[in-house]
Amino acid sequence: MALQDLVLTPLYLFILVPFMFALKTGYAKGAMARYFLPAFFLKVVGAISLGLIFYFYYQGGDTIQYFVDSTLLYDVFWEDQEVGMRFMFGDNSIDKLTSFYSTQFTYFKDPPSFMVVRFSSIIGIFTLNTYSINAIVLATYCFIGCWRMYKAFVEQYPDMTREFAYGFLFVPSLFFWGSGLMKDTITLGALGYAYASFYFGVIKGRKRLLNYLVLGVGCWLLWATKIYIFLCFVPMCFLWLFMIYRSRIKYAVIRNTVAPLLIAGMSFGGFAVISQAAAGTDYDLNNIANEAKITSDYLKQISKEGAAYDVGKQDGTFTGMLRNAPNAIFITIFRPFLWEVNGPTMLLAALENVLITWLVLFMFYKVPLKNIGRMIRDEQFVTVSLFFAIPFAFFMGIASGNFGTLVRYKIPMMPFFICAILVILKQNGVSLFKKRSSPQRGIKFIR
Repeated sequence: MALQDLVLTPLYLFILVPFMFALKTGYAKGAMARYFLPAFFLKVVGAISLGLIFYFYYQGGDTIQYFVDSTLLYDVFWEDQEVGMRFMFGDNSIDKLTSFYSTQFTYFKDPPSFMVVRFSSIIGIFTLNTYSINAIVLATYCFIGCWRMYKAFVEQYPDMTREFAYGFLFVPSLFFWGSGLMKDTITLGALGYAYASFYFGVIKGRKRLLNYLVLGVGCWLLWATKIYIFLCFVPMCFLWLFMIYRSRIKYAVIRNTVAPLLIAGMSFGGFAVISQAAAGTDYDLNNIANEAKITSDYLKQISKEGAAYDVGKQDGTFTGMLRNAPNAIFITIFRPFLWEVNGPTMLLAALENVLITWLVLFMFYKVPLKNIGRMIRDEQFVTVSLFFAIPFAFFMGIASGNFGTLVRYKIPMMPFFICAILVILKQNGVSLFKKRSSPQRGIKFIR
C-alpha cells in the first residue's frame, strides 16, 4: 500500500465503472439487473478491505507476499522480457533463464500459489503494478464468473432472483475472501465460469463452442490452482447429466429401480477416474489421508490460541478420515462460533455462521423431513449442489486444522449449500422475503 494506490485507484475506477455500467446493459436483464452493480461494488470494497486489513492489522500475510513476488516478476519482465515471459507463462522448472531469479521468489516452488503471482504481474503491466488496482481487476474477473453462475442459478428458478442474490452475491465471506489478491479469488471465479459454461453449453446446448472453451479454461484453472475443487466439480457434473437422463425415463418403477444401480456404477466409475486423475499429485487418494493428517497437525501447531480446532483422531488412513466425517462437515458449515472468535476475519465468519445455522434450523422447522428427503432425491439443483457441498465440506474440515484457513477454503461450497436450502424452502412454499407490491399506475373509478 503506497501513495501510488491512492492516486491511481480512483483513476482506474473512473475507467472501470463505466465499463461495468455498459456490461450491465447487455448482461443483466429483468429482475437480476438491480443486483449487478451493488454486487460488483461489494467485490471492489472486499478487494480493498482485505488488503487494508492484512497490511495494517496483520502487517503481512499471503496477499502481501503474493504482491511482493509479483513486484519482483514485474521488475524482471521490464528488465528482460524473455525471462519475464518465461516466468509468467512457462512451467515452474528451473533452467538457465530462470535459475538466477527463481530462488528470490517465495512461491516459485509452489505452482498453485505462484499462479496468483503470475496473474498479478500480468495485470501489473497495465496498472503500473499497483496493489489495489491489481486486486480490483482480479475481483472484477471473479465477479463476472460469479455473475454467470448466478445467472445459471436464476434460469433454473426464475422466481428466486432475490433469494439467490442474498444467498450468493451478498454473502460476506464470498465478497471478502473471494475478492482480494488471493488464490481464492482465482478459484471462485474459475468455478463460476466452469459451472455456468457447463450449464449453458452442455445442459442447454447454447453457444457450445464458446462455452466448451470457457469450461475448459475454468477447469484448467481449478486444476492448476486448487485441484481439490476440480475433483469435487467433475463428479457433480456427471451426476447432473445422470439426473437429466433419468428424468426422461417414463416409467417410475424402472426409473426408481435403475437409478440406484446407475448411481452406484457411476460412483465407482467416478472414483476410478478421480483416482487416475489425481495420481502423482498431492491429492492422490492413496496419500490424501496421510497428507491431511500432516497438514492438519502443522496448521494446529502454527495457529494462534483459539484458532485451531480438533476434528478427531486421525491415523493417516482413509477409513480414519471417514470416521471423522460428521464432525468435519459440521465444523466446516457451522463453525467458528461467536465465542471462538479471536480476530476481525473470524468475527465476520462467526456472524455469518449464525445466519447459516438459523437458516438450517428454520428449514427443519418449516419443512417436513419427508419433503426435505424428496427434494434431495428428486430436485436436480438441490441434489447436485449438496453433492458438491457436503464432500467438499468434509475434505476442508479434515485438512484445514484451524479456522483462519477454513473460513477461506470453504467459500466455494457456500453458494451451493446456502442456495440449495433456499430452494428447498421456496419449493415448499416458504419465502424469506415479502413480495414487493407493484406500484399503482393510477386509480380507476367505477361508475
